[in-house]
Amino acid sequence: LPAVIEVATVSGGFRIINDNELLALLADKPAVLIRTGPDSEELVFANPADQKKFLIYQPDSPVK
Repeated sequence: LPAVIEVATVSGGFRIINDNELLALLADKPAVLIRTGPDSEELVFANPADQKKFLIYQPDSPVK
């Protein structure tokens, strides 16, 4: 008999993390969080190779 797999998508299965939690996820990767406005930040890695490990999309991709 073939296996039956059910997949369900649940909305809201995430939470926003704070700055300290974000930086803790980076472990030993040196990075800074730069405020560029009241609701805008940019995470900058000291080593560009570290940033590539955390990218979900490619910088030149139209999908972001």
